Amino acid sequence: MSVITQETFDEAVRENEVEFGMSRDEAIQDAIEQFQKSGVQNFDHLNLDINQNSEESIENPILSVIQNMKSVSDYTEHSVCQQLEFLLEELPEDRPGNISFAGSHGLVKVLVECIENNLTEPSNNQIVLSAKILTNLCTKNPSNRLIMESDITAIATLMEALKRVYECDASSAESVVELIRCLRANARCSEKNKVSIGTDSGFKLILSIFQAYKRSPSIFVQLCALIRSLLATDDFRSEAPECFQRARMLTDGKARPSLLAGCPSAVTLIVEGLATHFSDEEVCREAWGSLRALALSDDICKEMIDNEILLMCTSRMLNDTSLSAAVLRQSLGWLRNLAARDECKAQMCSAENINAIVRIMETFPDDARLYEAGCGVFGALALRNQSNSELLASCGVISLLVVALQRHSADDRVCRAACAALRNLVARSSSVRLQARADPQVEIFTRKVYDQQKPATHDLSYAALRELGVLHDSELKASRYSVISSSSCQVSHC
Repeated sequence: MSVITQETFDEAVRENEVEFGMSRDEAIQDAIEQFQKSGVQNFDHLNLDINQNSEESIENPILSVIQNMKSVSDYTEHSVCQQLEFLLEELPEDRPGNISFAGSHGLVKVLVECIENNLTEPSNNQIVLSAKILTNLCTKNPSNRLIMESDITAIATLMEALKRVYECDASSAESVVELIRCLRANARCSEKNKVSIGTDSGFKLILSIFQAYKRSPSIFVQLCALIRSLLATDDFRSEAPECFQRARMLTDGKARPSLLAGCPSAVTLIVEGLATHFSDEEVCREAWGSLRALALSDDICKEMIDNEILLMCTSRMLNDTSLSAAVLRQSLGWLRNLAARDECKAQMCSAENINAIVRIMETFPDDARLYEAGCGVFGALALRNQSNSELLASCGVISLLVVALQRHSADDRVCRAACAALRNLVARSSSVRLQARADPQVEIFTRKVYDQQKPATHDLSYAALRELGVLHDSELKASRYSVISSSSCQVSHC
């Protein structure tokens, strides 16, 4: 681009003013700089003082409302709710430009102050509206979450508002839901906010609300989602020990502080809600997802495997053909985490359960995440356990692993899980190894993964081929692993 028209230049200036809240001078200067980067050098033919006969500037309506709210001294005025309703309409999650603009012009702080100034009236609609807007601002925008992190009182204000709303008889369930949603949005990808929420008093409040509202599906769903966010390692600053500690504080573990000693375990509360609302798909999805997130340690997994109601729900889940793939992804993910504990395998590894998982996977052959979880269950059950490996093979699991490698060959996560499961199945049982080698497709599709030489899948595909005993001598010599000969079916464990 070497020449631009007056119309093009005027439109660029207007966009800077309306979309980014720039002053007239800033908008003109920015437009010139952007066009210069595109190759335009001559602006002599343009009238840079555009639209002299119009208003001196174009004011962004979002910016106008933010500025008005900054100057409001009485947060009980009806006009404030009207302005909040306008912002809620203008700032949905699917308008990232508006959300970034509002956050950069101080709306996050304004909304936190609005909530803080209404704590004496927790039933006030301003709290709900402010929480809804904050959720939209922070769910997908890291910069706005960073603003919340940098304000040491922001999360504390939200937690205090949740406490006041929970204790106020006049408050609606919607108020509780929106504040929990807001906390969840800010816990996402922010270890600092997770820490601010996951205090002793914070977890006591969360468990108390869980117990009081376990028959309310909308609140139950949001609490489960909040727990998942608090236990997720989605921030580079998050470390496993912190997540383990938060999980233990929520459950009946020895690590619980005295403040939480009388609180019921999150496992118990989630299972009761799951049993009560089993027919509600959203409840099922979030309940199984939160149980999966909590299954981080041996003591928590033991608490789960000893829960008779949960075992009944598990049996129902495995045999309910009406459940969606979204629910089954989470429930199989939970079983995968549980199967990683040796003490849980004995109760889980039955022909009935394995056949049910095989049926589920055959019902949703194109769902990569469901296949990843299912292969993960098989791999965990087979690890260091010959009898489990032989039972899995007798239920047709080897053929299902071939399907996984064939249909999801481009998905590294599925390929890793399938190769790991295959390796564990054949590693300790010569009969299973012979059964796998009898099917040429097992080697064909495992080799396809191996030949791709991807860092994410190469080690496990090699291990599977090694334990099958199908690697050529040249491949064995090039490996740093202890191996078995291609002409032998004897395993050399490393």
